[in-house]
Amino acid sequence: MYLSGESSALMNTLLPKEVVRKLSNASSYSDALDILQGTIYGNYLQSGDVEGAMSHEYNELNSFIKTECPESSIVDFFLLPFDYDNIETICKCKLLGLSEDSYLEIEGKYSFDFLKDVIRNKRHDKLNNQFMFDMLVEYKKKISTQTMSSKEIDYLFQKYKFKNIKSLFKSGMMKSLADFALDTENISIALRCASKEELLNNMVCTGTLSEHFLIDVLNRNPRCLSSCAEEYKSLLECVFNSNNIRNLAKYELMRRQMVFKFIEDYLYNPETPAIFLKYIYSKIYEIENLHLIINLQKENLGEKIKTRLIE
Repeated sequence: MYLSGESSALMNTLLPKEVVRKLSNASSYSDALDILQGTIYGNYLQSGDVEGAMSHEYNELNSFIKTECPESSIVDFFLLPFDYDNIETICKCKLLGLSEDSYLEIEGKYSFDFLKDVIRNKRHDKLNNQFMFDMLVEYKKKISTQTMSSKEIDYLFQKYKFKNIKSLFKSGMMKSLADFALDTENISIALRCASKEELLNNMVCTGTLSEHFLIDVLNRNPRCLSSCAEEYKSLLECVFNSNNIRNLAKYELMRRQMVFKFIEDYLYNPETPAIFLKYIYSKIYEIENLHLIINLQKENLGEKIKTRLIE
């Protein structure tokens, strides 16, 4: 059992759909903040600190995953991406001579202080993670011999992050979920690239989709629609005939919604972490939805909310 009873109970702590609906229909930014004041996010909103409220809930969720999840590889699946982002932030701040404290918001598996100590004192072995060690060695070598753009640094860290994620599972439900994450990230990259060279220079390590398939996606070749799994076909069809940014946004929305469909297939198997995952993703998407709603309300773009919510 993967905390099935506790995870089911935690589902009841999520914001009711009625609250999300009221936020979506709020007539103004101030009205949306007033609605949130009566929720668990309210304590951080008295000073208008929306970002602080969202970061706090992410940190609470990550703490729950770290302390309650019985399988270390699942902990790594959810928390290591934050560590990779935080290591990158610390490295960039060091490069630019900035204080990283203003830019670090959400802890992953490792604390901010631990990561800062590792980077400052070059104790990369303390991470006990070969992918992170190799990444920092490659970063140090490149940064000492050439000028790296921010985009090049981003790609270097992304490359190792996804290699790390791919290595976590050998079979089963979580292997399929990790492959889905890799595949949909690569499709997203292919849909945005302008050339084959750009795609090959930016794609993360492959999941189940080949380079040839992703090149077909880049070129909007209809052949790829008939050569992929049904879930990828439905994702591609929403954007395939257009570069319209709205369609790309729809793709990003659909790939998140499909995670729930994937989990649903495993919900009645007590040997899988499906119920645990359903709560984790429900909380993640709650935070993302609230962040989206508040930001769009702040920009007086409330009419865009309903087409962007993850359900």
